[in-house]
Amino acid sequence: MLTALENPEVRRLLRPISIEEYYKLFGNEKTELIEGMVYSKMPKSAKHAAIIALLSEYLRRILSPSRRVMSENPVQLVGSEPEPDIAIVEPLKSWLDPHPTFADLIVEISITTQAFDASKATLYAKAGIPAYWNILPEERVTIEYSEPAGHRYLHSERRSFDEELTFTINDTRYALRLTDILLPRQ
Repeated sequence: MLTALENPEVRRLLRPISIEEYYKLFGNEKTELIEGMVYSKMPKSAKHAAIIALLSEYLRRILSPSRRVMSENPVQLVGSEPEPDIAIVEPLKSWLDPHPTFADLIVEISITTQAFDASKATLYAKAGIPAYWNILPEERVTIEYSEPAGHRYLHSERRSFDEELTFTINDTRYALRLTDILLPRQ
């Protein structure tokens, strides 16, 4: 994830932790477990919160009841438990259900966390997440990742907010433009 972690001398000094250990140590703190490492979460700005709210509301309106839209909740992947800004997952059957282990689409909004959120593409590709969008509001651009293969996505495109973003769930293709959702014309 980080170049320092690719250095064998630095990696020797680290001890990854399991998801169970993570909960015991950091259960009440604002953190994420990414590939065995604990990362502090950044506070959300008003712009960040508004984008999550507007996009989540839109996705809830267009999706069938066979999916739910989660905002800032854990997705349990191998050795990781990120809390993406938005994830489209299967609906809960009960409050006893564990965290989802798969998402059809994951969205991260990057205002001050561009490098960190871009590095999550490797994690999401490795987990087989079919679509990952990294929204860069300051640039009015989204990096759209698709077709996971191993530790990477075969396709990544930078798209302006005016361009169409797509994702597919059970052979149904969804398309949207962020300009229509985030910057509606009066």
